[in-house]
Amino acid sequence: MLRGCDLDKILADDSAGTEDPVLDEDPQPAQVEQPVKVATEVNTKVATQDTQEGKPESETPLIFHDGGVEMLYVKRASHHASRLSDGCTMGFRMQQGEPLTEEIFGGPNLPWALEVVARRGVAIGEVVEVIGRGEYAFADCEELVKGEERRWRFELVTVGTEGWDKFRMTTHERIEKASELRERGNTMMKKGRLLRAGDHYERGSNLMDVIEAEDLPGQAATKDQKAVEANRRIRTCQQPLLLNWALVLIKQGKFHEAERKCTEVLLDIDKSCVKALFRRGQCHTELGNLEEARADLRRAQELDQSVSAEVERELIKLERAQKKLDAKDKRWAQKALQGALGDSRSSAPAPAPAAPAAPKPAALADDENEGLDVRVKESSATRVNAGSAGDAPAGRDLMATLQAQERKADKDDVDELTWCRQREAIYNQFIQQPQKQDD
Repeated sequence: MLRGCDLDKILADDSAGTEDPVLDEDPQPAQVEQPVKVATEVNTKVATQDTQEGKPESETPLIFHDGGVEMLYVKRASHHASRLSDGCTMGFRMQQGEPLTEEIFGGPNLPWALEVVARRGVAIGEVVEVIGRGEYAFADCEELVKGEERRWRFELVTVGTEGWDKFRMTTHERIEKASELRERGNTMMKKGRLLRAGDHYERGSNLMDVIEAEDLPGQAATKDQKAVEANRRIRTCQQPLLLNWALVLIKQGKFHEAERKCTEVLLDIDKSCVKALFRRGQCHTELGNLEEARADLRRAQELDQSVSAEVERELIKLERAQKKLDAKDKRWAQKALQGALGDSRSSAPAPAPAAPAAPKPAALADDENEGLDVRVKESSATRVNAGSAGDAPAGRDLMATLQAQERKADKDDVDELTWCRQREAIYNQFIQQPQKQDD
């Protein structure tokens, strides 16, 4: 039996024998751990220095609104950002080390560029460098300075009360907020800030796109009068928002989008809205839809004679556009005709009558043309110069006759229909006689 001291000695010898060889023969694990630890410390140190010095983590900025807003992350948060909604309170800093500022998100005191960045999604604790240009560099309460560029180091610190949720708001609350946004848009319009005005009209219009269910359950023939009245008020509030939004788009030259806003008013709210008809007519004129423009403008004039002067001015513009379009079509028709008929043979003198062609082989006649000789030489007088045939003017070729008709039409200022009929008559004169000769 082993004594206790002998057992302790054996265990000590086994422990010593298994520890030293591992350290002597394979030191690699220690070498692997050390670089990782050093690299982690270095990266942490660099990241800390970058954050303290305000240097961004990424050198690729994010661009919004055609360069009006530029954002570069300086510090990212570990949790996901939530989009802010109008009406919530937020605490932030616009420069490093400054006191905390609190504002209502979507209000008139926050520079528009910071609002754009916050709407995109900035998490609490994140820091971004923001550049605002033009209208985006100013809050609604500030005066616009054209060509201005401003920079901020924006840090979102707190987010307080919940904002507006149109699905939880009552009809009265939504109408109230939409009307407020419309007034702010009107103010921006007067200041010449079209982009900001359009943004207010769009957000106000979005609050009005939720309507009440008018049909009672199980009673399709009966309407819920409260819902009907609420929807009427919603459409009444929506109409000026869409019309003003369309006006902003027209001033920006975005005629396709403006036409859609006017059409929305006419289809969903009031088919006899004079402003919608008039502005849609303006859009159609600019887009080249002249018949649609004429119909809208005439309809607006019929509904309200007080806009007759404005309608007449637009119709004059429309007629000028029509003349330009007609002239363009006329030039295209002339080029097409010259390409088809105006080759060198048309202006060349008529060649001498060709000798009668030799009879074709019966096999060729029967197989290809059913016994009829339909071949005409390229220089045949009956094909290109029927000046002495039928009712065509004697001694005149086709191109000379067309040119003479063109000069006389320009001198007499004939209308397009008469011009086309004159051309048709000339072609018939030159075509009729060759057909008889071929027969």
